[in-house]
Amino acid sequence: MEFSLVIALIFVVVIAMAIANARIGRRFGRPTYSKSRFLTQPEAQLYRRLKSALGEGFEVFAQVSMGAIMEPQSRDKQTRRADFNRICAKRIDFIITDNALDIVCIVELDDRSHNIEKDAERDALTASAGIPTIRWMARALPGPKDIRRAIHELAPHVMSEDQVQTSGWQARRIAKAT
Repeated sequence: MEFSLVIALIFVVVIAMAIANARIGRRFGRPTYSKSRFLTQPEAQLYRRLKSALGEGFEVFAQVSMGAIMEPQSRDKQTRRADFNRICAKRIDFIITDNALDIVCIVELDDRSHNIEKDAERDALTASAGIPTIRWMARALPGPKDIRRAIHELAPHVMSEDQVQTSGWQARRIAKAT
């Protein structure tokens, strides 16, 4: 009888702990998560436009870690680690590459939450690695010809004037790599 009571007590304690963990958003000491959207609606629209406008000569990658495309050039290991930590959590909206997967440019989609000074700092970081940035406003997404024109302006060696077939484009700003 005492053994059954001990088993029942252990069972009650385990159930109580499971309920308590669930209430604070954890399950047996591990954090729990829910699925979120990979891209915002404007980002998804621009992704589709980029893929359609650029065709088979290019690849488009979304939400890429800045640390995946750049590496610090500091000679000192501690400084290099600090420089990497500065960029590794930052995400780039889109990377456009050629078919050889060489980076052509970065595309950023800006909305009203973007800070121009912080954007300029990010653009300077990527430009220091030789990667140019195109920025478009979310409220004025570019059309296919505008996309091709912007790519041609940055990298005429990967897209000819004939491929563009238009004049003018709506890029807010282009940060050319130095």
